Amino acid sequence: MEKTIKYNKSLVSIIVPIFNEEMNIKPFYNELTATISKISNMRWEIIFVDDGCTDRSVDKVMALREADQRVKLLRLSRNYGSHAALMAGFQYSNGDALVIMSVDLQDPPGLIREFVEKWHEGYHMVWGVRESREDPWGKKILAYGFYWLLRKTVFLNYPKGGMDYGI
Repeated sequence: MEKTIKYNKSLVSIIVPIFNEEMNIKPFYNELTATISKISNMRWEIIFVDDGCTDRSVDKVMALREADQRVKLLRLSRNYGSHAALMAGFQYSNGDALVIMSVDLQDPPGLIREFVEKWHEGYHMVWGVRESREDPWGKKILAYGFYWLLRKTVFLNYPKGGMDYGI
């Protein structure tokens, strides 16, 4: 049986940009809430950022919101891209810590436990680093170049394989 972790930090904001993800929202939510329910003495807000969805994604989030007051929905006026959606989520959040995640479950919610543990050890930033990419070779080359540029200009210790998930 998995033990429950107890912490005294008050609020963690989980920011989830969505763009036409109606099929992924409920499975993501189920897995996420199963994970965070095992971390006690913390409050959570789950901020879905609608990046101009044209499917039923917003309806799915609204249904979750009616059943769970931790769920919030931030709607952008049109599709601005995931980075703009994340920035809007950062500005809207109230948490002592922020977790960014993809709704398609490529970022396993189970890692949040480890991220919170590291955060409570005193780390200001915790990243989930990709071990490999399942992308086409062209995208891999572009990603490698982008991450190389980031390491040379902005984030000297940015992971070579990129980072999609962290606290």
